[in-house]
Amino acid sequence: MTTIKNAAASIQSVPSAKQMLRSNIAVASIVLVAGAQAHLGTVGATPNEIGYALTKVVATEAIGRPGGSLSPRHQNMIRLAQAVTAPNDPKVAPFRWAGVLETPITAEQQQNLRKAPYCTAQFITDNVLLTAGHCLNDLDKNPTGFWYDLTKASFILQYSDGDGLASFRVKCGRTSPLWKYPPNYKSMSESDREKAFWTSAEHDFAMVLVDGTSPTGHMSYALDWKGKYTSAALIGYPDDLLSGNYIQQTEGRVLFANVLEPDFANYPNLVAHLGTSNQFTHGASGGAWVFTDPTTHASTLIAVTSAFPYGRTLAGANFAAYLTAAEFNPLLQSVSNGCK
Repeated sequence: MTTIKNAAASIQSVPSAKQMLRSNIAVASIVLVAGAQAHLGTVGATPNEIGYALTKVVATEAIGRPGGSLSPRHQNMIRLAQAVTAPNDPKVAPFRWAGVLETPITAEQQQNLRKAPYCTAQFITDNVLLTAGHCLNDLDKNPTGFWYDLTKASFILQYSDGDGLASFRVKCGRTSPLWKYPPNYKSMSESDREKAFWTSAEHDFAMVLVDGTSPTGHMSYALDWKGKYTSAALIGYPDDLLSGNYIQQTEGRVLFANVLEPDFANYPNLVAHLGTSNQFTHGASGGAWVFTDPTTHASTLIAVTSAFPYGRTLAGANFAAYLTAAEFNPLLQSVSNGCK
């Protein structure tokens, strides 16, 4: 196992205030969360029945994926006031299996991780992480695929304010084969691009093989769970809360997106989480949506954060791919076998 002390990109170079910034995009007035997810609601439930206020957010641009410009990324956002609670203890469930996945692009970013793109990820086996697909292959940087150099990537388990339990090198990673845009994406109209985005978001997850074994074990997960879960907590390292230095969570309802809004009627495998914070954005991508059993207190991952709306009347909402055994298990087998 690669320890924090011996990691080539040392934890000490991770700043007390991460600056994971993202480039602007003009597609769909939504944001893909770089670096963060939760549970499904009952089919037929409405936002009013769920009891969450959906506050209108005024915005003119969307913020893109990780690795964008270093200009202040809040300049195009109107942020709602949020109460920031004390940091969570990363050593307890469900946080004990999670951490920060760093994907530096340049030599400078390798030496100064404060400038590197990052996501949230968590162990789902002793040496495989689950995260968002766009944390490995950023389609918004290049519609035909922009793969981060995973030979430079590292994972910091239980990251907390420049420290962590252990650090791992990434050996390989793969996204869902359906995480892609159509070949003619660049020539599409804006409305068709938006449809392509949400279609791909139904498959926005990826797995990463690391060079050691998790000292804390791994998180349990559920597949094909429709109708079983109606609430969850998103966990992750959103840059908008304490600069991404501490793992955060936001409780909320889970429901299928096609129940949430008519515009999502054609995306049956897209799930939504209606939480209490609209600051679970950059850095929270790939973070688990966790259901905690009220009796046993066991934690179960049901999704990982993919996207949040931008310029819609859905403040506090996040979206994720619905994980099915047919899509999930072959990817896990491949990655566990060295991405073959």
